[in-house]
Amino acid sequence: MITVSGTAIIEHSGTGTTYSIPAQDIHFEVVEVNERGMGAETAHKAEYEHPDLGELIWTAWEYPTGDIEHQEYDLNGHKLIQNITVGAAVD
Repeated sequence: MITVSGTAIIEHSGTGTTYSIPAQDIHFEVVEVNERGMGAETAHKAEYEHPDLGELIWTAWEYPTGDIEHQEYDLNGHKLIQNITVGAAVD
């Protein structure tokens, strides 16, 4: 399970306007699971449609279970000023 906290602050590439997106608005879903040496590697993805910024995507890979190994984001060409904090919680 992915945990998200904080606020993402993103600057629009054309206007310079900054937008805040609270963590509670960003929802991750499992998109892929692969077995590896220390158990499952799970890819989690969050897609957020912003009225002015368009589609924003965060991806986090959990491996081993309970540890975020890698993170990426695609902000539709806009600049990330401050990112959310992504973690993993074991049930």
